[in-house]
Amino acid sequence: MWLWLLSGILSIPLILLAYLSWTGFFIPVRLQITKTPRLLFLYKQHLGPYKKVGKAFSIIREKYLPHFGPGTSLAGLYFDSPACVLDEDRCRSCVGVLVREEEESKARAFMVGKPFLKLKSLPSTDSVLATSRLCGWVTYLTLGWRVYKPLLSYARKTKSLPEGCVPATLEVYNEGHQPALLEVYLPFGNDREEFNLSAYPKPPYKPDTSKKL
Repeated sequence: MWLWLLSGILSIPLILLAYLSWTGFFIPVRLQITKTPRLLFLYKQHLGPYKKVGKAFSIIREKYLPHFGPGTSLAGLYFDSPACVLDEDRCRSCVGVLVREEEESKARAFMVGKPFLKLKSLPSTDSVLATSRLCGWVTYLTLGWRVYKPLLSYARKTKSLPEGCVPATLEVYNEGHQPALLEVYLPFGNDREEFNLSAYPKPPYKPDTSKKL
């Protein structure tokens, strides 16, 4: 019986590797300088650790997405670097959906009676973009070293981002795309301040953050 148990244990990593290969996890992250598309962002504010935004996205996926047409994507704007702030409970973010411009009236109708929802047209601006396969929980578990690490390295190599903490970052979760894709934008163009949507005050940062990222 112990042989069966041993073979079962040994098969777990093989099954995991097969799953990762099937989802495209091992396909390299694509890095490029581009422009963000013009985006219509229907969102709500969030304050707290970024690892806790999953619950908010679950609600948005269940209650928001069905009201809009195919191609609507979940998205999150993140304004603070967890490695740089003194208190992660004060990290600011906005979570919501990217709506097509022709569905603006539908979005405004959906907002009626929901004062916590906001609608903002985000401009097209110069950005560094990382594109990766969206492989479920594995993507989020490895997001820091698999996507953000090469993205920040590329941004600084191309002089698009100075040393220190990361500015506002836009993550787009294209779950309806075939294959599903994650796009992470670091806006650095003249319109980058248009992405700072949080109404919460900027949290205190650690004194020396130049080597945090």
